[in-house]
Amino acid sequence: MLPPAITSGSRGINLAAGFLLLAIARNLAQRKEAAWYLRGWLLLISAASHVLKGLDLEEATIALMLLAAMWLYRRDFR
Repeated sequence: MLPPAITSGSRGINLAAGFLLLAIARNLAQRKEAAWYLRGWLLLISAASHVLKGLDLEEATIALMLLAAMWLYRRDFR
C-alpha cells in the first residue's frame, strides 16, 4: 500500500528506536526522569513505524500497551 521507500525507512527508524530503548534501560532502572520522557517518545515512534512498515498492528499495540503500563507506574520514576 505504501511506497517501498517509506516501508524500508520505517524499518530503520524502528530499529534505531529499539536500540535506543535498550540504551536507556539502565537509566530507567535508576529512575531518571529524562529517560522516562525519552522512553515515551521512543515508544510512540516505534508504534507509528510499525504501522508504516506494513500495518503491523500487533506490534504497534504492544508498544502502546507498554507505554500505557509505564504511564500507570509513572510515580515510581520520581
